[in-house]
Amino acid sequence: MLNVSFACDDNYSPYLAICLVSLLKNNIGDFDEIEIFVLDSGIKKINKEKIRKIAHDYGADISFIHVADIEEKYNLTLNKMSVKGDFSLATYSRLFIASLLPETVDKVIYLDCDALVLGSFKEIWDLDLNNYLAAGVLALNCTAEVKKAIDLNEDDSYINAGMLLINLKRWRQENVENQFLEKLVEFNLRGKHFGMDQGVINNVLSKNLLILNPKYNLEGSLHNTNYDITFKLNGNIQKNYYSREVLDDAIENPVFQHFCVGNGEIFNRPWLNRHHEDNKLYRKYFELADFEFDEVFDYHHVALIKRFNRFLARNKLTSFLICKVIPDKLAKKIVGNKMEVDNLTDIERW
Repeated sequence: MLNVSFACDDNYSPYLAICLVSLLKNNIGDFDEIEIFVLDSGIKKINKEKIRKIAHDYGADISFIHVADIEEKYNLTLNKMSVKGDFSLATYSRLFIASLLPETVDKVIYLDCDALVLGSFKEIWDLDLNNYLAAGVLALNCTAEVKKAIDLNEDDSYINAGMLLINLKRWRQENVENQFLEKLVEFNLRGKHFGMDQGVINNVLSKNLLILNPKYNLEGSLHNTNYDITFKLNGNIQKNYYSREVLDDAIENPVFQHFCVGNGEIFNRPWLNRHHEDNKLYRKYFELADFEFDEVFDYHHVALIKRFNRFLARNKLTSFLICKVIPDKLAKKIVGNKMEVDNLTDIERW
C-alpha cells in the first residue's frame, strides 16, 4: 500500500485536486492500494466532495484530517516573524504529521499541492528507510549563510521539503514532533530565520536524511534549464549538489514536477503563465478535476523573451551562447527565473 499526504486550505483545494489526479493516474497500477491523507486547514465541504470523488474514481481511499489551530494549541505566533507575506497555517501542519496520521501508518510520502506527479513512486517507496528519519531532494539554492541561519554547517544537506518520504515510525519513537516544536519556538523567538517550516525540518532532520534523485522533486527554477545554465544563473547553489548526469536526466524525466517559486518567479507556474512550457500538460490534468477554469487559472503578462525559456535553454546553439558568450546579467534577463511583477507575489494562492 502507498500512503500519501497533502496539506491544504480551501484556497489551494483546486491545485490539490489536480495534483491528486496526476498522482493516481501515474501510480495506481504500481500499488495494490493507495491511501490519501489530507491535512485539512479549512477546505469547504463542496471542494472536499470533489476531491473525494477523484480518489474514489481511481479506487483510492481518502481521509480528511482536521488540523486544529496550531497557534492556539502550542501558544505560538507564527506570522509575527520577519518574513515577507502572510503564510497559511497549512504550511506548518506537516510538522505535526506524525500525530495527525493514524498510528498504524508507519511511512508516508508528503507532497506539496503546487505540482504534478508524472511518474511512479514505486522505486523510492520500496527503499529501506530504517536508518533514516526521512528522504528528500536537495534544494537548489542554499548558501552557507542560509544554513548558518538555521544552525546547520556548510556541509549539511538542505532539502526542499515539498516532497518528503517520511519514516513515521521513527518520528514517533524519537519524538521528532517535539523537536520540531522546540526549534519552531526558538526560531520564532529570534524573530527571523530562513525557510519557515522548511528551515525547521532541515535543522531537525539534517543528520538523518537519505538524499533522493532530483527527479523526485524537480524545482520550478530547473524546469527550463540544463546543468550548465543552472550553474550560470545561480550563484548560491549549495555545496555537494547533484552531478551533471544526474541533474540533466532529472530535468528530462521528472517524477514530481514541483512548481515552487521564489519572489518574482510567478511565471514558473502554468496556472499563472499561459506560455509556460507545461501549460498544456497542466490543462490536461485540470480537465480531469471538477473545478472551474477561473478557480485555477489567473494568467499574468509575461515578457516576450520569457515565453521561449525552455526552447532557448534546450537548443544546443542558444544554450552554448548563453553559457559561454553572453554575460551573466544578460543571460539572467533572457532565461533567468525572475521577472518584474509589480510586487505581485503568489502568496494569495496559498
